[in-house]
Amino acid sequence: MRIIAVSALKAFWDRPGRKDTEEPLRVWVAIVSEVLTRKRAMTLPMIRALSKLLDIPADILIQPYETRSAA
Repeated sequence: MRIIAVSALKAFWDRPGRKDTEEPLRVWVAIVSEVLTRKRAMTLPMIRALSKLLDIPADILIQPYETRSAA
């Protein structure tokens, strides 16, 4: 079973005890929201930072996923 990057990010982002107001998570709220709604693709620097911050293996986050095209 292949884990989709967006699904993995959502699972880690929604885990109990995490608060959007905690530093350094606060700066990521809008960006992660855009990734979860597939409005934005993750860049390599984003993947590295989120991997370290949320303790998600980078090889999961680097998996390709479709984004919505701007209409």
